Amino acid sequence: MKKKYIVMIVLALIIAIIVAISVYNVVIEQGKKYEKEEVKQYNYFLLKQNNSYGVIDKKGNIIIEAEYEEIKIPNPQKAVFVCYQKENTKVLNERKEEILAKYNNIQPIRLKNISSDLMYEKSILKYEQDGKYGLIDFGGKEITKPKYQEIDTLPYKEGELIVKQNDKLGVINIKGNELIQPKFDGIKIDEYYTEQENYQNAGYIVTNKTEEGYRYRLLRQKRKRNFKNRI
Repeated sequence: MKKKYIVMIVLALIIAIIVAISVYNVVIEQGKKYEKEEVKQYNYFLLKQNNSYGVIDKKGNIIIEAEYEEIKIPNPQKAVFVCYQKENTKVLNERKEEILAKYNNIQPIRLKNISSDLMYEKSILKYEQDGKYGLIDFGGKEITKPKYQEIDTLPYKEGELIVKQNDKLGVINIKGNELIQPKFDGIKIDEYYTEQENYQNAGYIVTNKTEEGYRYRLLRQKRKRNFKNRI
């Protein structure tokens, strides 16, 4: 009798888990695809002198004097240098001219869990307005309005970003296209990926907290080849 009772409890738990987890596909349409920026050569490098930073080119010429507390080069192929000095941030080009000056608090977006010495998204920057964040490209073109509470990179998925809006999380890509609506309490990558595929086919595990506890969903991109859904 005791064994039968245990079996019934186990079955009930399994059914509860199956009900709690919904599995469906996220269809990434043609218009929502994006291409990651490829760096074919390094044209610019950090210069450090007396604990200050500047920039040199690949021939060793000084582009920016070492007079900044910190400089970030999001893409070493392009002359876009985010320079920091005493809580002041400005973006300079190879002629030491300030660019993107109409945007406030411009920041490169650091990648997470990417096997590369390139640390940042290589074609976009984050900016701030009235406490909210948006995206621009290196030419200053607005990709999204400043409507997000937070913008951060998605681990393993270069070119995709977690955004927070109205205290909920979603996912957009570097073109500003919405892949997952911001309506979840948590988002992370599932384990269905390989380094050869650059993790682009990995799915998403999304979470919402309810009165009954946490509810999980596994979202997958629609792929050309068939595969079994995994929970």
